[in-house]
Amino acid sequence: MEPNGIQQVVISPNMVFREGDYKILNWKPFEEFNLGLLSNQKVVTFYRQYALGDIIQLVVFAREFKKQYKVDEIRIITSNRFLKFCKFCFNDIKWYDSDYINWLTPDFGYIINFNSILERDHDIKNCECYNHRIHILLDYMECNHVTKEQLDWSCNLNTIKIPEIKSDLPIIGLQIRGSGKLKTLPFNQIKQIANELARYYTVVLIDHDKSKGFTGKNIVNYCGMLNIPQVIKLLQSLDCCITMDSGILWLAHIAKCPVVTLLASTRENERLTLHPLYPNKAKAVNLAEIVGCQPCFETMCNCNGKINCMNNVNYDKMITEIKSKLKSVLGVQSKWLENLPKKQAKSHVINLLK
Repeated sequence: MEPNGIQQVVISPNMVFREGDYKILNWKPFEEFNLGLLSNQKVVTFYRQYALGDIIQLVVFAREFKKQYKVDEIRIITSNRFLKFCKFCFNDIKWYDSDYINWLTPDFGYIINFNSILERDHDIKNCECYNHRIHILLDYMECNHVTKEQLDWSCNLNTIKIPEIKSDLPIIGLQIRGSGKLKTLPFNQIKQIANELARYYTVVLIDHDKSKGFTGKNIVNYCGMLNIPQVIKLLQSLDCCITMDSGILWLAHIAKCPVVTLLASTRENERLTLHPLYPNKAKAVNLAEIVGCQPCFETMCNCNGKINCMNNVNYDKMITEIKSKLKSVLGVQSKWLENLPKKQAKSHVINLLK
């Protein structure tokens, strides 16, 4: 903000923005925009800086938008920390660093700024907090809704390799942390979950921070050891992954990995309903319900900032729900069971169902 109270904003050619967001002194160079102008364009550019899950959902939306509006090329401008991953995995889209936003040229076509659009659901009184974020994007850009089977979560994983996990048990991923304290269980409960599940499964720990990892019988520590494409590759090899609300959940969409997701401030219908395997192999544990609260989408309006859904959830009830959902997801069709002799597989199924 300048000393005179005027904020300088660089407006690039064809950039789209709401008139009410800015007080423009001279409107003469501007013309009224309508979404019909985007049809049959050579290039349309989207601007979105954060976060990983939102970028992944933007990719899926962008592919559908491209089809419906018959656009030749989609470009996305985003934070530098996502560029390497996005350029490699989603190479059907052109990617640019967010610093580039101040130097755009006319060949970028119309530029749509999506920052804050996906945050419209951060209000318990806003009806959009009940909607999936891909649906929010589709509605915002006046696209027709499509079924989850029609959405394109594909990515390029050519040449990606991960260490092989050898196990005589089904292999379950366990995410250490969600995206921020509002979506993360206390660390001691994560260790309890890992040790309990390790009685029946091989548990693979997933986090970007190496210091968060730990070891134990039937526990494999991959914390801080894998880049994002390698995490997707890992998820493809798992029988199931236990996630919180975070980027890992969206990487599981890409990998078509079965999930049991621990949700608290967010709801199943706004997080899981477009998972390729939903509802049979993509299930939620409602932590807010266990503590007698309602999802508030990070507003903490029902608990006065205590975050009871994560910090004070009854462990016994939570682990019972997790184990029940895992059994439901795995059934007797897990990757591991398919490779076992019938007698051994039958014996292990009996143990799991006890």
